[in-house]
Amino acid sequence: MSTRSVDTSPTPQVFVEAVYGDLQIKGWSRSEVLVKSSDDEGVVLVEQDGALRVRSRGDCSLHLPVGASITITSVYGGAGIKSVEGALNIGRVLGSLLLLDVGEASIDSVYGELRLGHVGGAITVGQVLGNTIVRDVQGNCSLERIAGNLDLRDALGEIRASVGGNARLRLGLLPGERYQIDSGGELYFRIPEDADAQVTLSCGAGKIHVDLPAEKIVYYERVHQLVLRSGAAKIELSAGGAIIFEAKGADWAKEEEAEFKESFTTISEDFSEQITGQIETQIQSQMKILDEQMSHLSAAVARAGLSAAESERITRQARQASERASARAQEKMQRARERVDRKLAAVQRRAEQKERADRRRKESQVKGTNSHSWPPPPAPPTPPGYTQVTDEERLIILRMLAQKKITLAEAEQLLAALDEKGE
Repeated sequence: MSTRSVDTSPTPQVFVEAVYGDLQIKGWSRSEVLVKSSDDEGVVLVEQDGALRVRSRGDCSLHLPVGASITITSVYGGAGIKSVEGALNIGRVLGSLLLLDVGEASIDSVYGELRLGHVGGAITVGQVLGNTIVRDVQGNCSLERIAGNLDLRDALGEIRASVGGNARLRLGLLPGERYQIDSGGELYFRIPEDADAQVTLSCGAGKIHVDLPAEKIVYYERVHQLVLRSGAAKIELSAGGAIIFEAKGADWAKEEEAEFKESFTTISEDFSEQITGQIETQIQSQMKILDEQMSHLSAAVARAGLSAAESERITRQARQASERASARAQEKMQRARERVDRKLAAVQRRAEQKERADRRRKESQVKGTNSHSWPPPPAPPTPPGYTQVTDEERLIILRMLAQKKITLAEAEQLLAALDEKGE
Protein backbone atom coordinates (compact mmCIF):
# COMPACT_ATOMS: atom_id res chain seq x y z
CA MET A 1 0.00 0.00 0.00
CA SER A 2 1.50 3.32 -1.12
CA THR A 3 0.64 6.51 0.81
CA ARG A 4 1.32 10.09 -0.23
CA SER A 5 0.10 13.42 1.10
CA VAL A 6 0.37 17.16 0.48
CA ASP A 7 -0.81 20.20 2.44
CA THR A 8 -3.48 22.32 0.74
CA SER A 9 -5.93 25.16 1.28
CA PRO A 10 -9.41 24.36 2.71
CA THR A 11 -10.84 24.57 -0.85
CA PRO A 12 -8.33 22.98 -3.25
CA GLN A 13 -8.89 22.05 -6.89
CA VAL A 14 -8.27 18.31 -7.33
CA PHE A 15 -8.04 16.57 -10.72
CA VAL A 16 -8.26 12.77 -10.72
CA GLU A 17 -7.04 11.98 -14.21
CA ALA A 18 -7.25 8.18 -14.23
CA VAL A 19 -7.77 5.39 -11.70
CA TYR A 20 -7.35 1.85 -13.05
CA GLY A 21 -9.27 0.27 -10.18
CA ASP A 22 -11.85 1.35 -7.60
CA LEU A 23 -11.85 4.91 -6.27
CA GLN A 24 -12.99 6.04 -2.81
CA ILE A 25 -13.06 9.75 -1.91
CA LYS A 26 -14.01 11.18 1.47
CA GLY A 27 -13.92 14.73 2.81
CA TRP A 28 -12.31 15.56 6.14
CA SER A 29 -11.52 18.63 8.25
CA ARG A 30 -7.78 18.74 7.51
CA SER A 31 -6.23 21.09 4.93
CA GLU A 32 -4.42 18.12 3.43
CA VAL A 33 -4.86 15.63 0.60
CA LEU A 34 -3.94 12.03 1.43
CA VAL A 35 -3.74 9.37 -1.29
CA LYS A 36 -3.48 5.63 -0.70
CA SER A 37 -3.08 3.17 -3.57
CA SER A 38 -2.86 -0.60 -3.88
CA ASP A 39 -0.06 -0.10 -6.44
CA ASP A 40 3.09 1.07 -4.63
CA GLU A 41 4.73 2.33 -7.80
CA GLY A 42 1.74 3.44 -9.83
CA VAL A 43 0.34 6.32 -7.77
CA VAL A 44 1.01 9.94 -8.72
CA LEU A 45 0.18 13.00 -6.59
CA VAL A 46 1.59 16.25 -7.97
CA GLU A 47 0.86 19.94 -7.60
CA GLN A 48 0.64 21.76 -10.92
CA ASP A 49 -0.64 25.26 -11.78
CA GLY A 50 -2.14 25.69 -8.30
CA ALA A 51 -4.10 22.41 -8.49
CA LEU A 52 -3.49 18.81 -7.43
CA ARG A 53 -3.41 15.98 -9.96
CA VAL A 54 -3.87 12.33 -9.03
CA ARG A 55 -3.37 9.11 -11.01
CA SER A 56 -3.35 5.50 -9.83
CA ARG A 57 -2.76 2.19 -11.61
CA GLY A 58 -4.62 0.31 -8.86
CA ASP A 59 -7.37 0.88 -6.31
CA CYS A 60 -7.19 4.36 -4.83
CA SER A 61 -8.41 5.94 -1.58
CA LEU A 62 -8.40 9.73 -1.39
CA HIS A 63 -8.99 11.94 1.67
CA LEU A 64 -9.27 15.66 1.02
CA PRO A 65 -10.73 18.85 2.54
CA VAL A 66 -14.52 19.01 2.75
CA GLY A 67 -14.53 22.17 0.62
CA ALA A 68 -12.53 20.65 -2.25
CA SER A 69 -13.72 20.84 -5.86
CA ILE A 70 -13.10 17.61 -7.76
CA THR A 71 -12.81 16.80 -11.46
CA ILE A 72 -12.59 13.10 -12.38
CA THR A 73 -11.71 12.03 -15.92
CA SER A 74 -11.90 8.21 -15.82
CA VAL A 75 -12.39 5.48 -13.24
CA TYR A 76 -12.04 1.93 -14.57
CA GLY A 77 -13.75 0.37 -11.55
CA GLY A 78 -16.42 1.60 -9.15
CA ALA A 79 -16.35 4.91 -7.30
CA GLY A 80 -17.73 6.33 -4.05
CA ILE A 81 -17.61 9.97 -2.93
CA LYS A 82 -18.80 11.15 0.50
CA SER A 83 -18.81 14.39 2.52
CA VAL A 84 -17.50 16.80 -0.14
CA GLU A 85 -19.14 20.23 -0.43
CA GLY A 86 -17.29 21.58 -3.49
CA ALA A 87 -18.43 21.09 -7.08
CA LEU A 88 -18.05 17.61 -8.59
CA ASN A 89 -17.38 17.04 -12.29
CA ILE A 90 -17.22 13.35 -13.12
CA GLY A 91 -16.40 12.01 -16.57
CA ARG A 92 -16.57 8.24 -17.01
CA VAL A 93 -17.05 5.54 -14.34
CA LEU A 94 -16.98 1.99 -15.70
CA GLY A 95 -18.46 0.51 -12.52
CA SER A 96 -21.11 1.80 -10.13
CA LEU A 97 -21.04 5.27 -8.57
CA LEU A 98 -22.19 6.42 -5.11
CA LEU A 99 -22.45 10.09 -4.09
CA LEU A 100 -23.49 10.86 -0.51
CA ASP A 101 -23.52 14.21 1.34
CA VAL A 102 -22.05 16.16 -1.57
CA GLY A 103 -22.57 19.53 -3.26
CA GLU A 104 -23.68 20.08 -6.85
CA ALA A 105 -22.54 17.40 -9.30
CA SER A 106 -22.21 16.85 -13.04
CA ILE A 107 -21.77 13.27 -14.30
CA ASP A 108 -21.13 12.22 -17.91
CA SER A 109 -21.35 8.40 -17.93
CA VAL A 110 -21.84 5.60 -15.40
CA TYR A 111 -21.68 2.06 -16.76
CA GLY A 112 -23.05 0.44 -13.61
CA GLU A 113 -25.60 1.68 -11.07
CA LEU A 114 -25.85 5.26 -9.80
CA ARG A 115 -26.84 6.16 -6.22
CA LEU A 116 -27.22 9.77 -5.08
CA GLY A 117 -28.10 10.83 -1.53
CA HIS A 118 -28.23 14.20 0.28
CA VAL A 119 -27.03 16.36 -2.60
CA GLY A 120 -26.67 20.03 -1.66
CA GLY A 121 -27.10 21.45 -5.18
CA ALA A 122 -28.16 20.65 -8.72
CA ILE A 123 -27.52 17.29 -10.39
CA THR A 124 -26.81 16.74 -14.11
CA VAL A 125 -26.34 13.20 -15.43
CA GLY A 126 -25.56 12.28 -19.04
CA GLN A 127 -26.13 8.52 -19.07
CA VAL A 128 -26.40 5.58 -16.69
CA LEU A 129 -26.46 2.05 -18.09
CA GLY A 130 -27.78 0.52 -14.86
CA ASN A 131 -30.43 1.53 -12.34
CA THR A 132 -30.47 4.92 -10.62
CA ILE A 133 -31.56 5.79 -7.07
CA VAL A 134 -31.85 9.44 -6.01
CA ARG A 135 -32.60 10.75 -2.51
CA ASP A 136 -32.89 14.38 -1.34
CA VAL A 137 -31.53 16.73 -4.01
CA GLN A 138 -31.47 20.41 -3.00
CA GLY A 139 -31.67 21.72 -6.57
CA ASN A 140 -32.66 20.88 -10.14
CA CYS A 141 -32.27 17.29 -11.30
CA SER A 142 -31.48 16.50 -14.95
CA LEU A 143 -31.15 12.81 -15.89
CA GLU A 144 -30.70 12.69 -19.65
CA ARG A 145 -30.58 8.92 -20.17
CA ILE A 146 -31.17 6.17 -17.60
CA ALA A 147 -31.06 2.78 -19.32
CA GLY A 148 -32.38 0.91 -16.27
CA ASN A 149 -34.98 1.84 -13.65
CA LEU A 150 -35.25 5.13 -11.76
CA ASP A 151 -36.28 5.56 -8.12
CA LEU A 152 -36.30 9.22 -7.05
CA ARG A 153 -37.53 10.76 -3.80
CA ASP A 154 -37.52 14.48 -3.04
CA ALA A 155 -35.83 17.07 -5.21
CA LEU A 156 -36.26 20.77 -4.39
CA GLY A 157 -36.11 21.93 -7.99
CA GLU A 158 -37.17 21.03 -11.50
CA ILE A 159 -36.84 17.44 -12.70
CA ARG A 160 -36.15 16.19 -16.21
CA ALA A 161 -35.55 12.48 -16.78
CA SER A 162 -35.52 9.98 -19.64
CA VAL A 163 -35.74 6.39 -18.36
CA GLY A 164 -35.52 3.18 -20.37
CA GLY A 165 -37.09 1.01 -17.66
CA ASN A 166 -39.65 1.74 -14.96
CA ALA A 167 -39.70 5.04 -13.09
CA ARG A 168 -40.93 5.85 -9.58
CA LEU A 169 -40.88 9.42 -8.28
CA ARG A 170 -42.18 10.59 -4.88
CA LEU A 171 -42.10 14.29 -4.11
CA GLY A 172 -42.98 15.73 -0.71
CA LEU A 173 -42.95 19.23 -2.20
CA LEU A 174 -43.42 20.70 -5.66
CA PRO A 175 -41.30 23.89 -5.68
CA GLY A 176 -40.12 23.68 -9.30
CA GLU A 177 -41.87 25.06 -12.36
CA ARG A 178 -41.47 22.10 -14.73
CA TYR A 179 -41.35 18.30 -14.34
CA GLN A 180 -40.79 16.23 -17.48
CA ILE A 181 -40.47 12.44 -17.15
CA ASP A 182 -40.27 9.96 -20.05
CA SER A 183 -40.31 6.25 -19.12
CA GLY A 184 -40.07 3.25 -21.44
CA GLY A 185 -41.80 1.06 -18.86
CA GLU A 186 -44.33 1.85 -16.15
CA LEU A 187 -44.37 5.21 -14.40
CA TYR A 188 -45.42 6.02 -10.82
CA PHE A 189 -45.54 9.70 -9.88
CA ARG A 190 -46.67 11.02 -6.51
CA ILE A 191 -47.06 14.62 -5.31
CA PRO A 192 -48.75 16.26 -2.29
CA GLU A 193 -52.54 16.62 -2.29
CA ASP A 194 -52.27 20.43 -2.22
CA ALA A 195 -49.97 20.57 -5.26
CA ASP A 196 -50.53 23.39 -7.74
CA ALA A 197 -49.96 21.95 -11.21
CA GLN A 198 -51.15 21.41 -14.75
CA VAL A 199 -50.67 17.73 -15.59
CA THR A 200 -50.39 15.96 -18.95
CA LEU A 201 -50.26 12.14 -18.93
CA SER A 202 -49.29 10.30 -22.14
CA CYS A 203 -49.50 6.50 -21.97
CA GLY A 204 -48.55 4.10 -24.76
CA ALA A 205 -50.35 1.23 -22.99
CA GLY A 206 -53.57 3.24 -22.77
CA LYS A 207 -54.04 2.69 -19.03
CA ILE A 208 -53.79 5.69 -16.71
CA HIS A 209 -54.50 5.44 -12.96
CA VAL A 210 -55.41 8.77 -11.35
CA ASP A 211 -55.64 8.70 -7.55
CA LEU A 212 -56.87 11.97 -6.02
CA PRO A 213 -58.52 12.65 -2.66
CA ALA A 214 -61.93 13.06 -4.30
CA GLU A 215 -61.66 10.35 -6.92
CA LYS A 216 -59.80 7.24 -7.94
CA ILE A 217 -60.30 6.43 -11.60
CA VAL A 218 -58.61 4.35 -14.30
CA TYR A 219 -58.70 6.04 -17.72
CA TYR A 220 -58.33 3.72 -20.69
CA GLU A 221 -56.91 6.34 -23.01
CA ARG A 222 -53.53 7.38 -24.31
CA VAL A 223 -53.63 11.01 -23.19
CA HIS A 224 -55.25 12.53 -20.12
CA GLN A 225 -54.98 16.06 -18.74
CA LEU A 226 -55.99 17.60 -15.44
CA VAL A 227 -55.46 20.86 -13.58
CA LEU A 228 -54.82 21.03 -9.83
CA ARG A 229 -55.57 24.43 -8.31
CA SER A 230 -54.25 27.21 -10.57
CA GLY A 231 -51.89 24.97 -12.55
CA ALA A 232 -48.69 26.82 -11.60
CA ALA A 233 -46.23 23.97 -12.21
CA LYS A 234 -46.13 22.00 -15.47
CA ILE A 235 -45.99 18.22 -15.15
CA GLU A 236 -45.52 16.15 -18.32
CA LEU A 237 -45.42 12.38 -17.85
CA SER A 238 -44.95 9.91 -20.69
CA ALA A 239 -44.67 6.12 -20.40
CA GLY A 240 -44.69 3.07 -22.62
CA GLY A 241 -46.45 1.11 -19.89
CA ALA A 242 -49.14 2.06 -17.40
CA ILE A 243 -49.08 5.36 -15.50
CA ILE A 244 -50.04 5.77 -11.85
CA PHE A 245 -50.48 9.40 -10.82
CA GLU A 246 -51.21 10.28 -7.18
CA ALA A 247 -51.82 13.63 -5.50
CA LYS A 248 -52.56 12.83 -1.88
CA GLY A 249 -51.21 12.15 1.58
CA ALA A 250 -49.23 15.28 2.54
CA ASP A 251 -50.83 15.88 5.97
CA TRP A 252 -48.53 13.54 7.85
CA ALA A 253 -45.47 15.26 6.38
CA LYS A 254 -46.75 18.69 7.47
CA GLU A 255 -47.34 17.50 11.03
CA GLU A 256 -43.82 16.08 11.26
CA GLU A 257 -42.36 19.29 9.84
CA ALA A 258 -44.26 21.45 12.37
CA GLU A 259 -43.09 19.30 15.29
CA PHE A 260 -39.56 19.34 13.92
CA LYS A 261 -39.42 23.14 13.66
CA GLU A 262 -40.85 23.52 17.18
CA SER A 263 -38.19 21.39 18.84
CA PHE A 264 -35.24 22.05 16.54
CA THR A 265 -34.24 25.41 17.97
CA THR A 266 -34.02 24.17 21.57
CA ILE A 267 -31.94 21.15 20.66
CA SER A 268 -29.53 23.04 18.39
CA GLU A 269 -28.80 25.60 21.13
CA ASP A 270 -27.58 22.89 23.53
CA PHE A 271 -26.10 20.57 20.95
CA SER A 272 -22.67 22.14 20.44
CA GLU A 273 -22.13 22.44 24.20
CA GLN A 274 -23.13 18.80 24.70
CA ILE A 275 -20.68 17.52 22.07
CA THR A 276 -17.91 19.73 23.42
CA GLY A 277 -18.46 18.28 26.89
CA GLN A 278 -18.21 14.72 25.59
CA ILE A 279 -15.04 15.54 23.67
CA GLU A 280 -13.41 17.13 26.72
CA THR A 281 -14.40 14.20 28.96
CA GLN A 282 -12.92 11.62 26.59
CA ILE A 283 -9.73 13.62 26.09
CA GLN A 284 -9.31 14.08 29.86
CA SER A 285 -9.74 10.34 30.34
CA GLN A 286 -7.11 9.58 27.71
CA MET A 287 -4.72 12.17 29.18
CA LYS A 288 -5.10 10.56 32.62
CA ILE A 289 -4.17 7.17 31.17
CA LEU A 290 -1.15 8.67 29.38
CA ASP A 291 0.01 10.41 32.58
CA GLU A 292 -0.18 7.11 34.46
CA GLN A 293 1.82 5.39 31.72
CA MET A 294 4.49 8.11 31.89
CA SER A 295 4.70 7.71 35.67
CA HIS A 296 5.17 3.94 35.36
CA LEU A 297 7.80 4.47 32.65
CA SER A 298 9.80 6.88 34.83
CA ALA A 299 9.82 4.35 37.67
CA ALA A 300 10.91 1.55 35.33
CA VAL A 301 13.73 3.67 33.89
CA ALA A 302 14.95 4.49 37.39
CA ARG A 303 14.99 0.79 38.36
CA ALA A 304 16.89 -0.14 35.19
CA GLY A 305 19.99 1.77 36.31
CA LEU A 306 20.45 3.60 33.00
CA SER A 307 22.68 6.63 32.62
CA ALA A 308 21.19 10.10 32.95
CA ALA A 309 21.51 10.72 29.19
CA GLU A 310 19.83 7.43 28.28
CA SER A 311 17.07 7.99 30.83
CA GLU A 312 16.44 11.48 29.46
CA ARG A 313 16.37 10.20 25.87
CA ILE A 314 13.85 7.41 26.64
CA THR A 315 11.65 9.71 28.71
CA ARG A 316 11.72 12.41 26.01
CA GLN A 317 10.74 9.92 23.28
CA ALA A 318 7.91 8.57 25.42
CA ARG A 319 6.67 12.08 26.18
CA GLN A 320 6.71 12.98 22.47
CA ALA A 321 4.77 9.80 21.64
CA SER A 322 2.29 10.68 24.38
CA GLU A 323 1.81 14.18 22.97
CA ARG A 324 1.27 12.80 19.45
CA ALA A 325 -1.31 10.33 20.76
CA SER A 326 -3.10 13.14 22.59
CA ALA A 327 -3.11 15.32 19.46
CA ARG A 328 -4.52 12.44 17.37
CA ALA A 329 -7.26 11.84 19.93
CA GLN A 330 -8.25 15.51 19.95
CA GLU A 331 -8.27 15.66 16.16
CA LYS A 332 -10.36 12.48 15.91
CA MET A 333 -12.98 13.77 18.33
CA GLN A 334 -13.04 17.17 16.63
CA ARG A 335 -13.72 15.50 13.27
CA ALA A 336 -16.54 13.52 14.87
CA ARG A 337 -18.05 16.73 16.19
CA GLU A 338 -17.79 18.39 12.78
CA ARG A 339 -19.49 15.43 11.08
CA VAL A 340 -22.45 15.54 13.47
CA ASP A 341 -22.62 19.34 13.18
CA ARG A 342 -22.78 19.04 9.39
CA LYS A 343 -25.64 16.55 9.63
CA LEU A 344 -27.48 18.86 12.02
CA ALA A 345 -26.96 21.80 9.66
CA ALA A 346 -28.22 19.73 6.72
CA VAL A 347 -31.41 18.85 8.60
CA GLN A 348 -31.98 22.51 9.42
CA ARG A 349 -31.27 23.55 5.83
CA ARG A 350 -33.80 21.07 4.45
CA ALA A 351 -36.42 22.26 6.94
CA GLU A 352 -35.89 25.89 5.92
CA GLN A 353 -36.05 25.06 2.21
CA LYS A 354 -39.26 23.11 2.69
CA GLU A 355 -40.75 26.00 4.64
CA ARG A 356 -39.92 28.45 1.84
CA ALA A 357 -41.35 26.13 -0.80
CA ASP A 358 -44.52 25.65 1.23
CA ARG A 359 -44.90 29.42 1.62
CA ARG A 360 -44.52 29.96 -2.14
CA ARG A 361 -47.10 27.27 -2.82
CA LYS A 362 -49.60 28.87 -0.43
CA GLU A 363 -49.08 32.29 -2.05
CA SER A 364 -49.74 30.73 -5.44
CA GLN A 365 -52.92 29.10 -4.13
CA VAL A 366 -54.25 32.46 -2.95
CA LYS A 367 -53.72 34.01 -6.38
CA GLY A 368 -55.14 31.09 -8.36
CA THR A 369 -58.38 29.16 -8.37
CA ASN A 370 -58.86 25.74 -6.91
CA SER A 371 -60.30 23.41 -9.52
CA HIS A 372 -60.64 20.61 -6.96
CA SER A 373 -61.89 21.03 -3.40
CA TRP A 374 -61.53 17.89 -1.29
CA PRO A 375 -61.53 17.05 2.41
CA PRO A 376 -58.16 15.90 3.82
CA PRO A 377 -57.74 12.13 3.22
CA PRO A 378 -56.17 9.64 5.62
CA ALA A 379 -52.45 9.11 5.12
CA PRO A 380 -51.92 6.20 2.68
CA PRO A 381 -49.67 3.28 3.63
CA THR A 382 -46.01 3.34 2.69
CA PRO A 383 -45.39 1.46 -0.60
CA PRO A 384 -44.10 -2.12 -0.04
CA GLY A 385 -40.36 -2.57 0.04
CA TYR A 386 -39.68 1.03 0.98
CA THR A 387 -38.50 2.36 4.34
CA GLN A 388 -39.19 6.05 4.94
CA VAL A 389 -36.23 7.97 6.41
CA THR A 390 -37.37 11.37 7.68
CA ASP A 391 -35.73 14.31 9.36
CA GLU A 392 -37.77 13.36 12.44
CA GLU A 393 -35.79 10.12 12.80
CA ARG A 394 -32.54 12.06 12.68
CA LEU A 395 -33.98 14.56 15.15
CA ILE A 396 -34.77 11.77 17.62
CA ILE A 397 -31.13 10.65 17.54
CA LEU A 398 -29.90 14.21 18.04
CA ARG A 399 -32.35 14.69 20.91
CA MET A 400 -31.08 11.48 22.60
CA LEU A 401 -27.51 12.78 22.28
CA ALA A 402 -28.47 16.16 23.74
CA GLN A 403 -30.13 14.37 26.68
CA LYS A 404 -26.98 12.23 27.22
CA LYS A 405 -28.89 9.01 26.59
CA ILE A 406 -26.32 7.98 23.97
CA THR A 407 -22.68 8.86 23.32
CA LEU A 408 -21.29 10.81 20.39
CA ALA A 409 -19.92 7.61 18.83
CA GLU A 410 -23.31 5.90 19.14
CA ALA A 411 -25.02 8.90 17.53
CA GLU A 412 -22.56 8.73 14.63
CA GLN A 413 -23.34 5.02 14.12
CA LEU A 414 -27.11 5.59 14.22
CA LEU A 415 -26.97 8.50 11.77
CA ALA A 416 -24.79 6.45 9.40
CA ALA A 417 -27.25 3.55 9.62
CA LEU A 418 -30.13 5.90 8.75
CA ASP A 419 -28.23 7.18 5.71
CA GLU A 420 -27.68 3.61 4.50
CA LYS A 421 -31.36 2.78 5.08
CA GLY A 422 -32.42 5.82 3.07
CA GLU A 423 -30.35 4.93 0.02
